[in-house]
Amino acid sequence: GNDNVFVDNLLVRGESVIVAPEIDVLGNSTSIASGDMTPSTLDATSFGLVAQGAAPVTATFTIANNGNAPLALSGSPNLVAISGSSNFTITTQPATASVAATASTTFVVTYTPTTAGLQTATISIANNDSDENPYTFDVSGTAVELPNVWINEISYDNLGADVGEFVEVAGTAGFDLSTLSLVLYNGFDGTSYNTTVLAGTIDNEGGTGFGAVSFLIPGIQNGAPDGIALVLGGTTVLSFISYEGVFAATNGPASGMTSVDIGVTQLGNATAPVGSSLQRNNSVPGTPGAWFGPADDSPGDLNVFVSPGVTITQSGGTTVVAEGGATDTYTIVLDSAPISDVTVTVTPDGQLDLGAGAATAVSLVFTTANWFTPQTVTVTAFDDAVTEGPHSGSITHAIATGSAIVYLGLPIAGVTASITDNDGGDAIPPTVTGVFLVNSAWLPGGQDPFDGGGAGAGNGIGLAVTAGLQIPNGNLNRIVVQFSEPVVGFSTANFRLLGVNTADYAGVLTVSYDAVTNRGIINLSTPLNRDRLRVGVSQNVTDAAGNQLDGDLVGGAGGNFDLLFSVLVGNGNLDASGVNGGDLGVFAAAFNQSFPSGTYNINADWNSDGSVNGADLANFAANFNLALPGGTPGPLNFGGGTVPGAVYSPAVDAFFKNLGDKDDLDLLAGGELF
Repeated sequence: GNDNVFVDNLLVRGESVIVAPEIDVLGNSTSIASGDMTPSTLDATSFGLVAQGAAPVTATFTIANNGNAPLALSGSPNLVAISGSSNFTITTQPATASVAATASTTFVVTYTPTTAGLQTATISIANNDSDENPYTFDVSGTAVELPNVWINEISYDNLGADVGEFVEVAGTAGFDLSTLSLVLYNGFDGTSYNTTVLAGTIDNEGGTGFGAVSFLIPGIQNGAPDGIALVLGGTTVLSFISYEGVFAATNGPASGMTSVDIGVTQLGNATAPVGSSLQRNNSVPGTPGAWFGPADDSPGDLNVFVSPGVTITQSGGTTVVAEGGATDTYTIVLDSAPISDVTVTVTPDGQLDLGAGAATAVSLVFTTANWFTPQTVTVTAFDDAVTEGPHSGSITHAIATGSAIVYLGLPIAGVTASITDNDGGDAIPPTVTGVFLVNSAWLPGGQDPFDGGGAGAGNGIGLAVTAGLQIPNGNLNRIVVQFSEPVVGFSTANFRLLGVNTADYAGVLTVSYDAVTNRGIINLSTPLNRDRLRVGVSQNVTDAAGNQLDGDLVGGAGGNFDLLFSVLVGNGNLDASGVNGGDLGVFAAAFNQSFPSGTYNINADWNSDGSVNGADLANFAANFNLALPGGTPGPLNFGGGTVPGAVYSPAVDAFFKNLGDKDDLDLLAGGELF
């Protein structure tokens, strides 16, 4: 009955508790083992493929302390060190050197893809973890040349239920598409909703060095708007397009970017039947073209063809008709094959008749079989009884309703027809009222160049040329032919400049006509010098009434204009012995004289600048001891055989006065500019 309890031997057992930090580093919330030398996109240690020269790419890593004692980061001078490629930098260091138990801190690595190819760096974190000090792992990135690839065709919203939705990517043949992805974006909130990693290699279509590959992607959203990003290496956006509007991406590789609207749409109606798409027209292989459509889809084809268009070709480059007389024609043809018929409505105004009556339209139908065959429009002037003189009529063109979709609304150039009136016309032929030489650098000055020398005005223009005249002045590279009235047909075919040293100047001149002043203008690539010359204008030049040129001033209409003269720069005394010491007397008598001095002599102003000075001697020296060639320029030939002409009458030059008068001096001094 003893109630006492005795304990003889008491043994107490227990386990020791280790107090220590435990470091772990994470990327994309995935643990990275210390010593890891195989970068991966899963834990953000691989930056993947990035276009060389593109904007820097960053990755944020977390240093976690999974232990029960503070984790001390002891790196110096930086808590996190990096070695290896200089393309990698630590742009944000951890905020603290002591990480409490179960706490964490972060740092940021930036990859700047300046060096081509694979680049690697090692991250090192000195710390007080007993078995992971330092904590190391590798990061890598590959800078690649920006590839020539683009989104080439899409189909997202055909008539009825969407079928066969796809995106086509085009680019350089042989390119490995596995480096690319297509990221689809919702335009409502800017977020991505689908990523398709591509596969395969771009083919070489037609030996162009480029090709296209299409990818079926069911469920492409219908707008408005939505978009698609073409992405290299998961990070670099090569293009970010949208349809039915623009928006800014809010996540994914295109985050912060604003889309580019392609400008064409599929609206799920009759304009976008099943089998249609929106496409680029790559008229130059390798260069992304403009978007168009909807049109027949062509997945897997590069789409190298000409954009829809209509070409108008006028016979002879113009359309010229006459009341009660000549008709003219032009042609119309499509530039590219339509997917259905295209009707062009051709509408004349009241001055013209296209076969259905004045001001009455006609229609031309182009089919998928004949679209490339030009169709001819015959233009006739409406023969009224109204005296109108030379006038014009206009023709417009439009694509008719119901034509192929891609042609609807396409602008087409009009045609203007010149019309000769047959009511009250005169029988007076045009004539040449003067020929003169100028320098093309003399530009319009606002004065009337034919004012006859009145005070305060233009006071004439140019060196007026008369029969047999010798001209001692240089820098003259423009010939101007003045007609008595408006003329038709002044062109290279109806003008000749012939010589002895240069038999035919056709290869060094251009011809134009100024309808405002009734002048033919001939520009030479080099100034005239040291040649006997013949200027000819064909009698085939006519006035609006059809009267031929009266070039010889004899016997009414019909007669080529024919003028002989010569140019020998420096021959100031105009003698037959050429350029020699005798010409210096003319120069000395006028030396240091400028227009309008009474002693200024135009024949001594050999560079035609309005002053007689040392600068003229260079022109003199260039021709010293030279004389005009012997002989006469060849005869005129205007296509119908040699037609005798008449030597130009000096009387015709009365309008221009005489060589060396005030009109001519004024020009050479720069007072009148042409």
